[in-house]
Amino acid sequence: MSSSSLPAKDLEESVYFKDDVFRVRCDITVTKEIVAELTTPRAVVVPPSDMHQHLAWLLSSSEGSDVAFEVGGETFPAHRCILSASSEPSSSVENAAARVRIDDMEPKAFRAMLHFVYTDSLAEGSTAAMAQHLLVAADR
Repeated sequence: MSSSSLPAKDLEESVYFKDDVFRVRCDITVTKEIVAELTTPRAVVVPPSDMHQHLAWLLSSSEGSDVAFEVGGETFPAHRCILSASSEPSSSVENAAARVRIDDMEPKAFRAMLHFVYTDSLAEGSTAAMAQHLLVAADR
């Protein structure tokens, strides 16, 4: 017999066992008010987006680029998916050749335009003159 079981003799002699009936007393208290402790969930702190930094790195590293622009003797690797996401739905960025030559545009303006497309911000040191070039580049 295990040490946790009660011998039958002890049970039969118990005050809770009388006339072949085992009695168990339970005290239950019922209140009219329900009291529940609710905890307010803690607010999740979402850090500010740094996607623009990742996209700037992607542009500067050329990793995974699948299209190149030749502008004023310089080559600018880019990513069709990024350009397509920033273009009008009717544009054919996805069907563009692997190398695209662009005449009549300054390399600095094209670099600034790519930076804006990738990061949604002007490059550091942008001037009013550069903004004018960006407007021309964006129109093309």
